[in-house]
Amino acid sequence: LPKEKEQFKNFTLSVKDKKTFYEPDVPTVPLKLAGELRTEDNDKLHRILIVEDNDELRNYLFQSFSPIYNVQVCNNGKEALTIVKQFWPGLILSDIMMPEMRGDELCIAIKNDIETSHIPVVLLTALGDEKNILEGLHIGADEYIVKPFSINILKASIANLLANRALLRKRYANLEINTEEEPSTTTTCSNSLDWKFMSNVKRHIEENMDNPDFTVDVLCSLLNMSRTSFYSK
Repeated sequence: LPKEKEQFKNFTLSVKDKKTFYEPDVPTVPLKLAGELRTEDNDKLHRILIVEDNDELRNYLFQSFSPIYNVQVCNNGKEALTIVKQFWPGLILSDIMMPEMRGDELCIAIKNDIETSHIPVVLLTALGDEKNILEGLHIGADEYIVKPFSINILKASIANLLANRALLRKRYANLEINTEEEPSTTTTCSNSLDWKFMSNVKRHIEENMDNPDFTVDVLCSLLNMSRTSFYSK
């Protein structure tokens, strides 16, 4: 180098530590597992269970939805199954690719349990090809959102699912179910397990109309459900 530029020969480059460099902008939200469920929240809010193993995305989803919903978080499907019958969410938002239990496996477990089959499941994933989307819908997912996603579209989709579920509850309250017919010809239950549940409730009530000892507890026993599960259903 020319003598007058000798001072520029040496320089120092500083790079942030990798962990710090990728630190999420939102505050870290501690996981609330079974036994640590949110009890201070307003019970009038819809409950949402968020299942996501990525800390940054889980925190982002929590920050986005906690102002308008009662939100519980966990980091895989196995943990979600231990929480769902204590928290009783109105909707489950789950990633697919997770350790312990994948989101699609969680969806299958939820939709094949008579106590939880009515809960809407939204799958959130980077697997966006047609084959994966169809597989997700075929196993019972109510919505399939592909990453990267718009948080406003996700919020609207969840709001619509919860609103539609509320309309179904009102419809079920005055529904005349023919227990001899197939669900596809009688009602718009979300799946065959929900139709079977409604059919069994109606049948047990009709069979015990003259029984003075017939109570909600007896009905729950006939349905092999706890009182809490029955009311949630």
